[in-house]
Amino acid sequence: MNYPFRTAVLEFAHRWIDAYALRDFLRSQQMNYPKPLYYSLMNLLGSHDVDRLRSALATDTVIRDLQREDQLKLSFPQERLDQAIEQEKLCAAIQFTVPGVPSVYYGDEQGMIGVCDPFNRAPFRLGDKGLHDCYANYAAIRNSSAALSTGHARFMAASADVLLILRWIEGGRDVFGERAEDAVYLAVINRGDGPVRYTADCTAAGRGYVCGSIGPCKAEILKL
Repeated sequence: MNYPFRTAVLEFAHRWIDAYALRDFLRSQQMNYPKPLYYSLMNLLGSHDVDRLRSALATDTVIRDLQREDQLKLSFPQERLDQAIEQEKLCAAIQFTVPGVPSVYYGDEQGMIGVCDPFNRAPFRLGDKGLHDCYANYAAIRNSSAALSTGHARFMAASADVLLILRWIEGGRDVFGERAEDAVYLAVINRGDGPVRYTADCTAAGRGYVCGSIGPCKAEILKL
């Protein structure tokens, strides 16, 4: 269970670290785990052991550091909860494009809220359809190509706010030597408050330098 991944992604979303630091964290995991383990990591953003993702994003307090009675005293203004929905979409884009297995805790895709155990175990309920559809779209994209599961990966930062994740299959073989269709994907995650232009070095995947623009607090998964 890749809790260090959860911590790093949440810190990026909260702006406690920048895209360069998150890039370096992702590179570190890539370099330090044996390949079979790395590609089977359980990449989670929520579980029964931690506060729900939307709640974690809706406060600057580290909820797990609080006693249970103090967790229940936390308030989540609607403005922060609405903002957390958009931030969660960014986090999910990272989760579904890094090597490993994206693991979604039930209800997080609906925007359910809750502090730590046992308050994160409420019955499942339908919630934010836009968030659900975002998760469904990311899952469909990931399932459409081996490039996003067993393909090569390169992590980059276009600025302090923009993370780039390049995934690709080349020569008809994935990283384990299994046959797979050639494909190249670029995930662009902008946590910033304004639109930005970016340049991504995709030469490793045979696509040269890719330039584009992306809106504020937005993520895109592009097939190149």
